[in-house]
Amino acid sequence: MDEKPKEAPTKRTYTTQALGKSISHLTRTSYSKRGFADGEILHRWPAIVGELLANASHPEKVVYPKGQNGDGTLQLRVGNPGLALDIQHMEPVILSRINAHFGYRAISRIKLIQAPLPPRIEKPSYKPRALTLAEKKSLDQQLENVEDSKLKNALEKLGKSVTGRN
Repeated sequence: MDEKPKEAPTKRTYTTQALGKSISHLTRTSYSKRGFADGEILHRWPAIVGELLANASHPEKVVYPKGQNGDGTLQLRVGNPGLALDIQHMEPVILSRINAHFGYRAISRIKLIQAPLPPRIEKPSYKPRALTLAEKKSLDQQLENVEDSKLKNALEKLGKSVTGRN
């Protein structure tokens, strides 16, 4: 009698989990097909290279040499052919920013691809609500001892923005 041993059932926890915990598991396969471990370079591209370069380029794929997790080639899509030359001249700066972000030499070369950029998803702009009279008085009271006018204006602007959040 060849009976297979019964597998232990998986334990359900019935608790809520952060969406980010589940998303990374779901997106791992699609990112890994393009050479991205977790998609961080895609999500943080504007922070890594700056808004100007991020608006003109998009990371397409990373190709690593066999058996290595470093010294990869980043395939970078550039929408405007005129900017491709500028980006080529800025390659050492871009490489140092990427590698500084990851903390090791993840990318050693950039290959430019001239093709239209994917549509950018614009983040909705935030506009704070108007402060109530009581909130204005409270803010004025907190800032009445600040003597430097520039500092007081900056703190007042910050206070209005923080207090005016919904």
